[in-house]
Amino acid sequence: MLQLDGQELLHRPYAERRALLENLFVERGLTAWTLVPMTTDLAKAREWLQS
Repeated sequence: MLQLDGQELLHRPYAERRALLENLFVERGLTAWTLVPMTTDLAKAREWLQS
């Protein structure tokens, strides 16, 4: 997430911005889009790509 309620979030860490985005999906019941999973584990990412 780059901006929320008119406030720029670029200076915040990615993990914090990601959490805000996940909360937005839950709070607003967003189902038209899919939030892609996130990991820093290379093996897990490869597993996702092979499924």
